[in-house]
Amino acid sequence: MRAGHKGSSNLLACRPASADGVRYTQAHESLTKAFKQIKSIAIHILLLCLVSPIIGQAELSPQEKVEDVSYLSGALLEAHPSAGRYTTVEAVMSLAQSLKEAVSFGKEKFSFRLAVAHIVARMHCVHTSLLSAKRITKKYLRKHGLPAVLPVQTWYDGEELWLAHVFLDTLRDLKGMRVDSIDHKPVGEVMEALMKYRSGDGYGDAFMRATINRSVQFSLLYKQYYQPDTAIYMSGTVRGERKTALVPFRKMKIPVLRRSVKNPLFETPNHSFYLDSQSMAAVLRIESFNPQRKTRRFYRNLFSWLEENRVTDLVIDLRGNSGGNINEAKRLLTYTQDTTVFYTLEKQRQKLCRYGTFMSNYYAFADFIRRRVFSCAKRYRKDGRFILEQRKKPRKKHRFKGQIYILQDGFTASSSSFVSAYLDQNANAIVIGTESGGGAAGNNGLLYATSKLPNSRIRVRLPQYWLNYHLKPDRGRGVVPDIPVHYTIDDVMAHRDLEMQVVRSIIKKNKS
Repeated sequence: MRAGHKGSSNLLACRPASADGVRYTQAHESLTKAFKQIKSIAIHILLLCLVSPIIGQAELSPQEKVEDVSYLSGALLEAHPSAGRYTTVEAVMSLAQSLKEAVSFGKEKFSFRLAVAHIVARMHCVHTSLLSAKRITKKYLRKHGLPAVLPVQTWYDGEELWLAHVFLDTLRDLKGMRVDSIDHKPVGEVMEALMKYRSGDGYGDAFMRATINRSVQFSLLYKQYYQPDTAIYMSGTVRGERKTALVPFRKMKIPVLRRSVKNPLFETPNHSFYLDSQSMAAVLRIESFNPQRKTRRFYRNLFSWLEENRVTDLVIDLRGNSGGNINEAKRLLTYTQDTTVFYTLEKQRQKLCRYGTFMSNYYAFADFIRRRVFSCAKRYRKDGRFILEQRKKPRKKHRFKGQIYILQDGFTASSSSFVSAYLDQNANAIVIGTESGGGAAGNNGLLYATSKLPNSRIRVRLPQYWLNYHLKPDRGRGVVPDIPVHYTIDDVMAHRDLEMQVVRSIIKKNKS
């Protein structure tokens, strides 16, 4: 009778009962038992490694917190490429010293993580921020579900906070409410605290305002600062009527409100191209500059189509685009301007070996070898900084020569503000919207290092390069629009597209 092939147990069962068979079975059982013991020990060690940083963070002594603050201030001032650009060294040291004194005497107003975030935000760099804990992974979220958030979409215009959209039927009457207080705290006091959590490039607050208006960010920031229970009280005015409501936290997915594109002519996961039916202008919407395999072919087909159909107006929509790969941004610029794209990468003598993690130092060394040995770009030292020149020539075929319109908002940063700044300066583009969150003269980025505080294990992302656009003096501001657009709460609730209305009116005026 033939043995079955259902598993090792069947094979062992069909083996003849001989001395060799008995020894084979005993050896197999011993190996299996040893493997289970090794597996159990490994799992316990792994859990201990994961849990110990959490326990350590919860039981930090004042002295350990003071050591972390000293380590953080040293990393920001010695390893950051733009230390002292928008904030003086004395200001950072003063803020760190104030936190040390508050920690030593137990007078902290918020959690230690938020206090660290305040110091990091003083660098005024959109790429310098706190990283989420490593344990918050996709697998963790699948197991524990989405975080509990407020079922509302807020709108903050810099002065007043509104509830633009409500995603719970029992709170439908609160839509359009101008919020006066949250948990009996004035809304001005709350927003002033939340706006300090992170910064855009320079002195503007456009990036943080756009972040608060995006999906669940207001809920997450409020929970981190004030640590409420399962609900919060919101008071305000709705169409002249005074209302107070208990808004609960719910585990639900709040969508990022985007304007839908119907019947695009060309598209990729990050791009969509269509013709505006009212103005017949070509509209290129770019959600992100993250690299995609089909981007090269997409741009070639798109600008070839524009040339064949003699399109004279091109709208590039960068709203909500927080950046991505700089090479993807340069590829777009080669099709839209007739001058060479020129910028420099600048970095100071960084002490990443002291403040960076092992992997950060590894990538920094690999980048050093690539740029010093394999790169043909011009490089030199000036004023104690290492400078590397970058150039990209414009395309000779299919280059667009018509009028370009740039649509941007406060979330336009990094590579997006890079594109907006260059087209504004070199292609005579018309910029419409609000001030960008990214800098108009340059930004930090390209390559990043992770610095981990020794006791709390809080991770801070530090950029390694300053990208100097060489377009205009650095005044600490984003790209200022030629035609500013200001939304009201009624516009937001009605999903109006004021930037496209401005484009249509300009094209109609030029054709008349």
